[in-house]
Amino acid sequence: MKLATRYYLYNVRNSLLIAFGVVTGILLSSGLFLHFNRSENTDYSISGFEMTCIIFTLVTGLVAFREYFRFFQQNGISRKSQFVGWTTALTALCAGEAAICLLAGRIFSLFLNYESMFSQIYAGEFFYPNPVFFAAQEFFWIFAICLLMGSAGFAITLLYYRLSKTGKLLVSILVPGTLFILLPMADKPLLHGGYTWLLKQIMILATGHTEKGVFLWIPITTALVCSVLCLLAAWLMMRRAEIK
Repeated sequence: MKLATRYYLYNVRNSLLIAFGVVTGILLSSGLFLHFNRSENTDYSISGFEMTCIIFTLVTGLVAFREYFRFFQQNGISRKSQFVGWTTALTALCAGEAAICLLAGRIFSLFLNYESMFSQIYAGEFFYPNPVFFAAQEFFWIFAICLLMGSAGFAITLLYYRLSKTGKLLVSILVPGTLFILLPMADKPLLHGGYTWLLKQIMILATGHTEKGVFLWIPITTALVCSVLCLLAAWLMMRRAEIK
């Protein structure tokens, strides 16, 4: 298990450094350009570090099975050790990304008008005078979202790995077609607004914005529960996966 964890982290290290290096360069160059070329009556803000982490973790989950599975099977590492190794590596990766996002945001704020995604969504809704408590909430929020993206990506790639060519085609067409075409068309005439109601409930679970106020524990708990479900589904598919 330790070898699998170290192997996952070792392979993702260079990609992570490159992604962070690129986005840091983009944010710094664009922020400095806006800072020195703005007029007196205009203001600006930049963001994007958290979104980079989220997308990177999703992509990491999507590519974390096929080649690794072949390599580990050839070297006699069990499926259970592979899965536990990936879960441990993903947890460590997400914690590291959350810490880097916090640190980068604070450093950018010293030189540029940087506003994190968390601040954009929640800072206007509630304020905590203790900056440590605010930073802790932001850390767990980023960690939970990244964990969900990595778990979902891993489950998706395992699903496509197990499906036949026909199954892959059907899933690729039916799932988006049902969610974005059929259900919206049938919402009012057949479902009597049920699909719209469901989307609203999903948004509440995803953001924590309710009629009674903003509750940050809702999106964090939702992301963690969904991560566990995705990982459970991934394990059920992985334990009987064969080398292709």
